[in-house]
Amino acid sequence: MSIARLKQAYHGLKSWSQRYRWPLTALGALLLVVGVAWSLERLEFDPAQIDIGLVALVALVLIPAGMVVAAINLQLMGRAVGTRITFKTAFAATVYGRIAEVLPIPGAAMVRGAALMQSGAKMGEALTIMVWSSLLSLAMVGLCASVPLIMALPAAGWLLAAGSTLGALISGVWVLRQSGAGLLGSMVAVRFAYIVLGALRFWACFAAIGFPLSLANSALFVVSSTITNFVGIVPGGLGISEFLSAGLALLVDVAPSQAFLAAAINNILTLAMAGVVALILPAAFTPKAAPAR
Repeated sequence: MSIARLKQAYHGLKSWSQRYRWPLTALGALLLVVGVAWSLERLEFDPAQIDIGLVALVALVLIPAGMVVAAINLQLMGRAVGTRITFKTAFAATVYGRIAEVLPIPGAAMVRGAALMQSGAKMGEALTIMVWSSLLSLAMVGLCASVPLIMALPAAGWLLAAGSTLGALISGVWVLRQSGAGLLGSMVAVRFAYIVLGALRFWACFAAIGFPLSLANSALFVVSSTITNFVGIVPGGLGISEFLSAGLALLVDVAPSQAFLAAAINNILTLAMAGVVALILPAAFTPKAAPAR
């Protein structure tokens, strides 16, 4: 199948998902609730046993750090098309974009695109950099995920590594020709930071329910959240990222119920913290009036 036909099929699927956004949101929420109940039953796990300290680490440190990294990435995307986005604008777009994923609109892509266009980028430029940026992100996540996969399924792991390397080279050459080696290096570093933070989030979520993993194996589960964030067929990735994580768990000898529950904690905390930060943003970014003399 040609790339043009793949793009056509993808946009058709996105159009369908937007048309049925609310039913898909309800279906995703139902899958999430049923999956969490199944996981708790299979693991015979009492929610009161969750390590609150690790949950707080994810919610108060790792997720906000991820928002900062995503905001810096949006700034770099602006530089790639010759515009400048302030950190305040980029951070707000990151937070509101995450929340918009559960609304009947194209979600984060629309918010990021609007931020780029408001900074001076043309629509075509904004769409182009978002496509190449997404490809670079997926390629780097794929490269990291291929490491534990090679240990379990060598053929599949090396195939993923080869495909991810090709994607990274293609997107990297575009950025290099567009903006130079300095910006390419910055974009690669930001994505590496994103992957490390994602792996740490999953490590903490697994450890919070009493099933710690190595950091390398935890990185494999960043794939599920990354795919659902970029593809966005089901709003917020509700239910779907958890099921993907449960499937990936079989590759690293982890129980699917453990992976589903850990991914659910990660997803719920991410959405919750985006909501909390969104409520704080207006007050944090509103200049205080000068005191009366």
